[in-house]
Amino acid sequence: MTSTMCVALAIWFESASSNQPIDDQYSIALVVVGRAHDYGWKPCDVVFEPKQFSSLNHALDDLGNLKPEYLPHGKAWRETKNIAMAVLRGDMPDITNGARFYYADYIRAPGWSRDMTFTGKHGKHFYWRQTGHGV
Repeated sequence: MTSTMCVALAIWFESASSNQPIDDQYSIALVVVGRAHDYGWKPCDVVFEPKQFSSLNHALDDLGNLKPEYLPHGKAWRETKNIAMAVLRGDMPDITNGARFYYADYIRAPGWSRDMTFTGKHGKHFYWRQTGHGV
């Protein structure tokens, strides 16, 4: 699977499929690509790391393949892939201020967020970076 497809899947399942605003979709992509850069990983390694992207996890079978009934399609999917490509090319400024983590606003703050610096809210997500890792 290509880096574009992996980043697009993260955007789709975490934000685009629930009609979140474009800044949230870009922010998801920026987190994935930033984390991949920081860890020396490929974007697909970040996206498919166990328990990292909960909205995507339910769409995968036991072997980590996307279940056919969850395959994205249509105009919104094409736009999602364009967002992924733009972020991978470096065409988007970092509107997350260096965030490498996020969580949805409808869950209780995870314990890990206590040791992080809040960088902003886009759509339904709160964005965080490790304290001391400025941009």
